Amino acid sequence: MQTKLCGFTTKETVDLAVASGVDFIGFVFYPRSARNISPKRAAEIAHDIPRSVRIVAVIVDAQDKKIREIIKYLQPDFLQIHSSKKSRILEIKNQ
Repeated sequence: MQTKLCGFTTKETVDLAVASGVDFIGFVFYPRSARNISPKRAAEIAHDIPRSVRIVAVIVDAQDKKIREIIKYLQPDFLQIHSSKKSRILEIKNQ
């Protein structure tokens, strides 16, 4: 079984998760979340994550500009997309 933990906002908690053997580290990009983080800050925190630990960008109802910013700075391995519109998810997938 693999594990993914999300909602990281500090390097200390990321380091602890990595040391504990987590497989995926998730950063939340949703302004209404208490765990929301900027793409630049997430990239700073993720800088020293070993390549064996995969990075997930958890995105909720984001516009294309925001998604491009997340990809530019964080370079996540995966996008976990949540949207109230199913067509929006397909639209993002096909880009």
